[in-house]
Amino acid sequence: MKRHLHMIITGSSVAMVSVTGCGNPLPPVMAATASGQPTVAVSRVPLVVATLRRTVEEPGRIVPREEAVLQARIAAQVTDVLVDIGSFVRGPSGNTQGELLVRLDAPELVAEHTQRLTEAKLAEAELEQSKHALKAARAGQTAVVALIREADAAIKRTMANQERWRSENRRVAGLVRDRVLDQQTSEEIGNQARAAEAHHEEALARLETAGRARDKADADVVHAEGAVLTAAAKLDVARAIAARTATYLEFRSVRAPFDGVITKRSCSPGEILEVGSSPPLFTVARIDPTRAVAYLPETLAARLENNGDIVVRFPSGGVPDMKARISRTGWALDNTSRTLRVEADIVNPAPHPVRVGAYIKMAIPLVWTDVRVLPKSAVIRQQDQSVAFVARAGKVRRVIVETGGADEKNIEIRSASLAGEVLDLSKPQEFLSPASGRTEGDTITD
Repeated sequence: MKRHLHMIITGSSVAMVSVTGCGNPLPPVMAATASGQPTVAVSRVPLVVATLRRTVEEPGRIVPREEAVLQARIAAQVTDVLVDIGSFVRGPSGNTQGELLVRLDAPELVAEHTQRLTEAKLAEAELEQSKHALKAARAGQTAVVALIREADAAIKRTMANQERWRSENRRVAGLVRDRVLDQQTSEEIGNQARAAEAHHEEALARLETAGRARDKADADVVHAEGAVLTAAAKLDVARAIAARTATYLEFRSVRAPFDGVITKRSCSPGEILEVGSSPPLFTVARIDPTRAVAYLPETLAARLENNGDIVVRFPSGGVPDMKARISRTGWALDNTSRTLRVEADIVNPAPHPVRVGAYIKMAIPLVWTDVRVLPKSAVIRQQDQSVAFVARAGKVRRVIVETGGADEKNIEIRSASLAGEVLDLSKPQEFLSPASGRTEGDTITD
């Protein structure tokens, strides 16, 4: 408990008043000039660390949760337009396709698809033919193998026959020398031996021929296998082209991509459409939920309270204020406006009172965490500067301060300088409050 004496000057009399107090702010004191000017009660308030919260209201608009611009994906003619602007449409769900919006006619595409299907059938027939050719080549290969085995057997037989007649020829030659057989018999046996040799050479030639036939049969099988692979690839290509044209045929029906409302229409029955040059057919917007979008200045972007609660107000009336939570931000600042995009999802069930494009005011929560603050009464503006006052050696001293965020009662003090000297705000500092009416050099009597 501290006791302070304060001087009160009233007319020509002076009274001393004892005041007891504790805590912050400190008890009021009286400021007076040496010449006895009227006094004004002031308090000393400390610079404290606190968290400031504030809500700013920024203009914005309502945009669709999703929006799709539907273009013609094939060259065609419009036959039936089944919806118009303001029509609520259903998107795909499970195995159910989206609602049909427009029908297109493309007879050239139908004819091309028929041609592609026929080409696929032709490729399939060529594949079957190639498979049969491969079977024939493999059968020929098997036959050649049999011929080689037959040639091998013939060689063995002719070799045996050749050896038999050579042996017989030697035996008969001995008998002729012994005059047991005549010379004519010897010549006949010699002819048989030479015939056996000729048969053997013929068998060798047949084996060589069979070997060449085997090489050709092997090459025919390889060629036939390659032909099968080529035909299979051609069939795959033909089927893929047919599938592509079938997909193009599906583009004759333009369907809703999701649940929403038609906001624009640019097609009419009989109109000829060209891919890439015709205007969009429809614009479909998802309106439940919608997005409330506002833009926060760069100076406040770092103070945005993520996932904070916002309030959306509709100045045009007709829709009550809506509470929501910040859903997402653009994170990056816009290069032109130096602002941060802030979005909140707004539930908008039937009858969908929130309209896309509506002008709104969004109350956005900001937070300054663990900053040094003073009461707003301790800071005033003088000559385009923020100013506070401190007591030094019984005198009022003017301090130039740099301020930051503020709430209803307090204001952030980022830096302070007294007569060009920067004050160390990390150390305890006291300022005078209120600051209004203070003058540099006034005397403080405690």
